[in-house]
Amino acid sequence: MAHLKPSEITRRNFIQRAGLLVTSLGVAGGVQSGLMDSILRRANKKWGGEALAAQAGAVHFMIELNGRAGQQIDALFPSEGHTLAPTITDRNFYSSPANVIPYMAPGATKAVYFARVVAGQGGDLLNTRIMAINNGVERIGIATCGSIDQLTGNHESDFAHRAPNTNAPAPAVLHANALAPAAPVNGINWNAGAGVTQHTPAGFTPLANVADRTQFQGLYKDLPMFFTIDELKLIVGAIDKGSLVTAGAVDDLDKLFIVKNVPGTDAVQRVAIAGRGQAQLSILAALDASYTANMGNYINIATPTGGTRMGEAFNSALSAFANGAATTMTINANQGDWHGDIGVLDDPASKQAALNLGMGNAIAGFLTSAAATPNPFEPGKNIIDSLLITVNSEFIRGTRNSNGGDNPDGGRGGIFLIGSKVKSGSRGNVTPAGQLQGFDFNTGVTTPNNFMTEPMQWKTTGKAMGADDSKLNMYVPGAASVPSMFKV
Repeated sequence: MAHLKPSEITRRNFIQRAGLLVTSLGVAGGVQSGLMDSILRRANKKWGGEALAAQAGAVHFMIELNGRAGQQIDALFPSEGHTLAPTITDRNFYSSPANVIPYMAPGATKAVYFARVVAGQGGDLLNTRIMAINNGVERIGIATCGSIDQLTGNHESDFAHRAPNTNAPAPAVLHANALAPAAPVNGINWNAGAGVTQHTPAGFTPLANVADRTQFQGLYKDLPMFFTIDELKLIVGAIDKGSLVTAGAVDDLDKLFIVKNVPGTDAVQRVAIAGRGQAQLSILAALDASYTANMGNYINIATPTGGTRMGEAFNSALSAFANGAATTMTINANQGDWHGDIGVLDDPASKQAALNLGMGNAIAGFLTSAAATPNPFEPGKNIIDSLLITVNSEFIRGTRNSNGGDNPDGGRGGIFLIGSKVKSGSRGNVTPAGQLQGFDFNTGVTTPNNFMTEPMQWKTTGKAMGADDSKLNMYVPGAASVPSMFKV
């Protein structure tokens, strides 16, 4: 199923490629913005404008954090039942009840819970950073549910709740292709080697794969671009034997490099002196400046978790978002199969502690930066005001059984959303004995057997991105989202 008409795809791809061309000129941010505005106006006049903008109401920025091998993501986001004293043989995660910290958002009626392993880090840091950001007003909500009774599960790279059928794109793929503002590189897939599939049906463009920050920076170097003659005329005008016949959006390129009274003029003049070949590195300077400016918000930024330096990945996403260089990123991790990795309570050397600290520190650092970083697509707003982060695993380990195994139920799911459209609270429950409890979808109140399905998880993630029902129903019909997880 194609998600856009062919003419719309052409226009959207044109804007993305035009952005790359302007980027390669090395002009400063203010000039780049002006050029893109001019290109958009001309493209709108030539081809119509119905597909040039992002979907109204959609969040501008999205990060999918994906864990493989049945990672105990509830080691960061536990359920309410984990606040009660368990028997150690029943426990499916390994923070003691005293180290399960409730957070009640401004105006909320239900708490959300964070696990603490090391004071001031991981889940504990994430809790305090979110409280500081939501000082009296819920700017960013966090909704969790670790008690989803999966119909499918176990070890799969194409998680059912991220791709419940062959037509449905992974949420990040949908966001980058059909919801977000156009950017030079809309979607980036960090650590493609983690065994997580970015389901990309026909009509969708795959995310750009990178393994580390060096490859991420390489996305903004000499990217090949191919334009039709009409597209080139629109951007740079028509040139015959060295003479400008018809002005385009860029107009006379030499005039561009001596322009006055424009933010960044000095940088433009330096670029002109250095030569346009070297000018391609200017966007890297902007990315590096943003990255460096926000490093202080992260603890142990280069510590690997599941093969991924979480802090570096999240801070790279922040730098790309801040400069309008990307809108979407998936960050993937694989700590290996969790069977046998059963630690003792509150053990800072355990695998669960590594997940808690690595993911918690990285998300906390990102949110602190996003709360203070202007949104390049919406003047007067910051990145955090138009944001969604999802935390996923193909399944979450169940409780231990009598012989010490940790997966007797065959797999259960979880949904963890952090976003500007998300309403804080923990939905459903995992009891101290490991029994799953559902919840009322409208109120969030815990009930015995009302469980979310994997298609509902996909729909709920889509709504948290701000996608309208008509678009979501094209890919996953017959399922509903969960109203209690969204702000009214």
